[in-house]
Amino acid sequence: MIVSGSSDTVTPALTEQIEPFTWLTTQNKYLALINGGTHFSTIAESPNATIPVPTQVIGLSPALARRYVKALSVPFFETYVAQQSSYLPYLSPDYVNTISQQPLPLSLIKSLTSEQLQEALK
Repeated sequence: MIVSGSSDTVTPALTEQIEPFTWLTTQNKYLALINGGTHFSTIAESPNATIPVPTQVIGLSPALARRYVKALSVPFFETYVAQQSSYLPYLSPDYVNTISQQPLPLSLIKSLTSEQLQEALK
């Protein structure tokens, strides 16, 4: 599973997550895209942070972004590490659509070829 934010200026989604996703050869692959998410959207607030991260760099609704990561991490690890196939339905675009909220809509892509990506970029 690759998690990406569409507003990530540190590691831009297209070149750092979306394109590499097309290189994966396994059938069981997932690209979670947080529309509007930044590189720092999922970090937790830390009162003891040595270097504070400005709010505008974190982006909108970091609590929602963290909920997304938790909501997808549990079924991913339960399915592929603990071998509990009962969690597999939670790794679907339908499930992601039910948990997706504004201001950070969430998408889950399970299949994308290099050709499809090139066509979408035209």
